Formats: sequence, structure tokens, C-alpha cells
Amino acid sequence: GGGVDGRRKAYALEGWEVSNPERFTEYGFSSDDAQELKTELEQLQRTIDLAVFFGARSIRVIPGNDQPETIDKIVPWFKRAAEYAAGKKIYMSFESGFADLAGIPELCVELVEKVGSPYFGIMYEPGNLLHDTGADYLAALKTMKDHIVHCHFKDCKPVGNGYEFQHFGEGVIEFPCIMERLYADGYKGQIALEYELPTPKSEIDLRKYYEDFAALFYKRKKFKETWKISQEEIGPLFDTK
Repeated sequence: GGGVDGRRKAYALEGWEVSNPERFTEYGFSSDDAQELKTELEQLQRTIDLAVFFGARSIRVIPGNDQPETIDKIVPWFKRAAEYAAGKKIYMSFESGFADLAGIPELCVELVEKVGSPYFGIMYEPGNLLHDTGADYLAALKTMKDHIVHCHFKDCKPVGNGYEFQHFGEGVIEFPCIMERLYADGYKGQIALEYELPTPKSEIDLRKYYEDFAALFYKRKKFKETWKISQEEIGPLFDTK
């Protein structure tokens, strides 16, 4: 949904360049060019087809150029995409964070409600909200709770005038509280632990990353009752062998 313009903003966080930019539209659903809009819809539909092929539950989309004033322009196109996604049972979500539309919980809700499909929602990302905007991530969860279809988790802590990503437990984000609220609100989607640490490389550190997240819950004796889910469902959190 974001074209090269939206991809640049997302990729810039990793220091990446957009590969093969000639394959993409420039502004996605924020474009005024009829052919670009048609092409972007076709590419999004192809991505949904690929999600089906790979057995994925959801895909990430970018809300145009992420400017609040483009909401009404991009809504009709995401409506059409959502109709296609519903037929394939693939959820689309845009990631909360950054400093524009996606970083303002009330605008995130406005966009989702205007599209009006259960297959189009918000990817709740407390790390991005805190890192990018300094937002109250628990207040944002309360605002967006009825529209969350996917989650990305990573921890961060204040450093200087901003925030830096950390291993779970070394930052300030209250993940047990987030999990309790998500399950209390009936969340049924997936949760991805998103590795965005500069060192060591993810292939070396992923096991520690997972175990640090699980360790946040070791001493929480009441969380199983709060979540109201079975031991079989939470078992993988504690299986660190």
C-alpha cells in the first residue's frame, strides 16, 4: 500500500535501500496516478496470494505515505484489498509507530474503522510507539485494542534524548501487563518477537532473545488464570531446552 515512498521510510530504520525500485509504484495508494493505483492494488493482491502459498496468517501493509491527510484517499483502495483478503482469509495490518498517521493511535483507529473489514487492522508494536514517538504504549493498547490483528514485540529503554532497543527484560516495556490485557480483550492473533539489535547477529542471539522473553513470565504465577488459556497453549513459552 505504500509504494517505494513508504518502503523507504520503513527500510531506512535498518539502513537498507529499496531493491529493484522500478518494480514498485512511487506513492502506493497515496498516488494521484490511476495506473499507479491499479498497479499497487495488483501487487497487494499478489502479496496476499503469496501469503496463502506460504501458509501465513497475515501480511504487513503500509498506509500510503503515512500522512494523516491521505486517509480518505487510501480508504477506498484498502477496502478493495480487504475484500480480496477476506476471500483468502489473510489479515492485513499496518505497524503502529513512526511519527505520522501510524504513530497516532486515534488515527490508526479512524483508518481501520473507515475501511471496515475484520481483515484490515493494526499491528500493535509497543517498542516502535515508545522508540519513535515516546507514546504511552499501554494507553495506545487501550485505544486500539478492538482493531489489533497482529503484534510485534521488542524492548527498549531511554538513552540520552531517545530510546534504544534492548534484550527483553533490559528495557522498560511491561510485556506481562501487555499480554494480560491482550488476552483479557480476546486477542487471538500471533505475536512476533522482532529482533532489531545491532549486535550480535540474530542467528547467534535468537535463542537468548526468545528465552529472555519467556523469563519475563517465570515468576508470574497468576498469569495463566488471567489469560484463561491452557497449559498446552502457553507451554512453548517455557520450553527452552
